[in-house]
Amino acid sequence: MEHGNPLGEERIIKLLARFSVPAIVGMMVNALYNIVDRIFIGNSDYLGNNGLAAATVCFPIMIIVLAVGLLFGIGGQPCFPLDWVKAGKRMLKEFLAMPLFFWFSAALSFQYWVLLS
Repeated sequence: MEHGNPLGEERIIKLLARFSVPAIVGMMVNALYNIVDRIFIGNSDYLGNNGLAAATVCFPIMIIVLAVGLLFGIGGQPCFPLDWVKAGKRMLKEFLAMPLFFWFSAALSFQYWVLLS
């Protein structure tokens, strides 16, 4: 069974449904998890308002860290050789080090910016 590239052959509506529906469902599950988590934290006797405030502050930070990680992970993916078996270990280390270098430099820049403000 051989599968071809569907991007140039199938209709756009079918491709849009095929690729976007799983992402939308994943985001809805994540939002539902966040809502249920806040309900349990808000109804807790020992956490209450402080726990809800902590969850409210930490959630955007978690989303930003996830976005930056995806930015460098997906951005570094085209640099990774498709024929990685023949590429050799030295070349693979260079391709894997590039996104990590940018991730650490972004993290250090963010920490420097936070310390200055």
